[in-house]
Amino acid sequence: MSSSYWKFRPADKPLTAGEMRQMLREEAGHILRVATRAKTGLARKDAARAYRPGQPKTKVRPAIRAMTNATMLVYVVGSYKGPVKIGIAHDVEKRLSALQTGHPHELRIYGTVEVPADIAREVEMACHGELASRRLRGEWFKASPNLALTTVEMMAARLASA
Repeated sequence: MSSSYWKFRPADKPLTAGEMRQMLREEAGHILRVATRAKTGLARKDAARAYRPGQPKTKVRPAIRAMTNATMLVYVVGSYKGPVKIGIAHDVEKRLSALQTGHPHELRIYGTVEVPADIAREVEMACHGELASRRLRGEWFKASPNLALTTVEMMAARLASA
């Protein structure tokens, strides 16, 4: 049933329970799309891609997370005398748990810096650029935790004031 179905429905014919649920789902999808565009500044096409009725809820979560969380954490994680990773996450403990699954040594969180969500990726990329000569692979660097954390704090302050 498309939403145009509801526009031409005779007023004297009562809705069935299934039709009512379908109408409410369509209306909820419309409200979510409008709110997503307004809160995240997405263009119309991008908002439509972020949520389409009938898709699994996992497709909706990033848009909802962007609406509800105004800040993110830039973190420094590593193992004792090992490389450090600089990344971003809403929940660093959960991210650490996911990283630990594929890492042979015990990882620990050396520090986090809270930044506005709209500049979190920029802060992360600036840190990666600053430590590029020490890059091992991807987001992992051969640097001391203090150097990595100082770099994160410095880039966060620089980009937050810009």
